[in-house]
Formats: sequence, structure tokens, C-alpha cells
Amino acid sequence: MLGGVTPQHPDKIFGGSSKPALQLLVVQILDLSAEFNITIRAIWVPRQLNTRADAVSHFNELDHCNYYLKDNVFHLLGERLWGPHSVDRFASDYNTHLPCFNSRFFSEFAEWIDCLTTSWEGENNYVFPPPLLIPMAIQQAITDRAACTLVVPFWKGAFWMHYIFPCCLEHRPAPFVAAVLHLGKAEDVLSSPSRCSHAKSDLPKGDLVAIRLVF
Repeated sequence: MLGGVTPQHPDKIFGGSSKPALQLLVVQILDLSAEFNITIRAIWVPRQLNTRADAVSHFNELDHCNYYLKDNVFHLLGERLWGPHSVDRFASDYNTHLPCFNSRFFSEFAEWIDCLTTSWEGENNYVFPPPLLIPMAIQQAITDRAACTLVVPFWKGAFWMHYIFPCCLEHRPAPFVAAVLHLGKAEDVLSSPSRCSHAKSDLPKGDLVAIRLVF
């Protein structure tokens, strides 16, 4: 990150950061250290010996930060049908649809960290959880009696579908389900932030549905 010279090329600086803002910050730190006579020694640690820090550095690259509903699809839900929504419950700096959002990890822009630890009551919640958190998101909405637009894969065999259709898919949904809208195949309705990349294999399998929960 710091950059430096080698004996073979004394007039050329190698290394440094490709991100201008980060490189500027490092230079400012070095300038301050020189001004106050502080010695900074940089030590390179191989990735395999620094696994915890390496994992933390990639937190915002985890799977659910890598996709979100395309803007036109969200506009259909958020403005024309069931909006305006007030808070995006499962989001990050890079994929939130709303100014007010909750993130999994710390963000200076997030209204709350870990949406499952705060009340959803009194808000019009947009909820697009990672697949593993879908049952907890549904239970949170039921417990808080919160108005929600819930976006989930249409997985007929998933146990949490029983919350939505207590009997079976062919029968009436639960009393708090106001509407179910089929959005289409995941690869057709999802996009990714420019800073992230994903393969189609990373996307939820099958179709997505939006379910309106009203208590």
C-alpha cells in the first residue's frame, strides 16, 4: 500500500494503492509522521497468515451485497403498487434502494445495523433478505405486525412458504398476505452494483415473488 523504491530502479516507485482516496490518506499519514518525527514500519503479512483481517476486508463483497432488484422493478413495487417504502431492511451502501436502510455490517450511512434487532412497527418496510434469513424476516414482520413488501424466491418446497400459504400453494394465503406478485426469473429482474460482480450461479434459483404483508 505504501509504495517504495528498489535498488534496481531507484527512480521509480513501486506499489501504492490504485484507489486515489486511499493513496492520499496514506501519504497524509506519512507526512504527519515525518512532521512529528514518528517512525512507521510496514510489515507484509501473507494472506494465509492473516485470514481474519482478510475476511473482514471482504465483508461488503458477500453474496447479498452483490445483487438487488432492478430499479424499474423496484419502482413498480415502491411507487405504483405498495409504496412509498420508508426503509430498506436488508441492504448495504451499494445496493440500497432507499436513503434509510439497515445493513449487516457497520456503515456510517445506515440507520441501523442488523435489522433483526430493531422494531419494524410503524414503517412501510422493503424486505429482500438473503435466503437463510427469510424465515427470521417473516417472523420479525409477524411479531412486529409490520407492513412489508417481502421479496423472496418462489421455492415451493421451502419450509417458510408455510407461513405464507398455511395449507398449500393452491389454497388461500395467510390472512396477513394482501397480495402476491410474480416478478419473473432472478436473472431477469436482478442487477448488481458496479463495484461488485456476480455469476448467474450466485443468484437465487428460479423465479422471485413480491409478497405484500399487512396486519
